[in-house]
Amino acid sequence: MNLSTKNKVGLGLAGLLGVLDIAGYFLTPDPSADMPGPPDWIVLLDVALGIITVIAVILAFRSPNKINIATTLTARVVSALTAVPAYFVGVPTSILVLVTVFIVATIVSIWLILSKTPT
Repeated sequence: MNLSTKNKVGLGLAGLLGVLDIAGYFLTPDPSADMPGPPDWIVLLDVALGIITVIAVILAFRSPNKINIATTLTARVVSALTAVPAYFVGVPTSILVLVTVFIVATIVSIWLILSKTPT
């Protein structure tokens, strides 16, 4: 399986999102009474998904096969799904904008990764 430029850009974006998942552990403020934050288990799950994503992206660049690609896609989809509850718990608008950008970037990366090479 050969990677097209679109596939490589999508994998790069997925890798960046994975790094942001890992960094989220250090950047997420502690929840307080005035601003709810994600539960600890969600933060830890996102860190694990970020690590899985980064490893899968590296493996996909080195050996582009269906398992590495599917692992990357699965980790990104689950990570994006963990962000959806932010729309329902009353977080500040600035956080909702970030969550929306994160979800859109995930959709774009998946679309690029799954793009077929023109024949």
